[in-house]
Amino acid sequence: GESRLPIPALGGELRFRHARGKGIAASADRLTVRLRKGGERLQPDARRPRRTLKNLFQEAGVPPWERGRLPLLVRGADVVWVPGLGVDARYQAAKNAPGVLPEWRKITP
Repeated sequence: GESRLPIPALGGELRFRHARGKGIAASADRLTVRLRKGGERLQPDARRPRRTLKNLFQEAGVPPWERGRLPLLVRGADVVWVPGLGVDARYQAAKNAPGVLPEWRKITP
């Protein structure tokens, strides 16, 4: 329910804004924040297979030293959202349905 979640240890904050038909479906409750452990998978597009975050980060050009410092939104064992990669297809808000758009912002000292 927070609009901002500062994470000083990672040098940034998560921001959330409400949207219709975009982001994480509002029904996806009880999300937690954690870092990568390894082996996590995400399916940003329902027409494509689920892939490892490592492969998706490589394709997106995210440097290896940044990958371990990005917060993941998870629900149980499922990765729901990853900064720069998007929302997993299973948790995406349907067209015209309420959703929440997360955003990771680095805070410069």
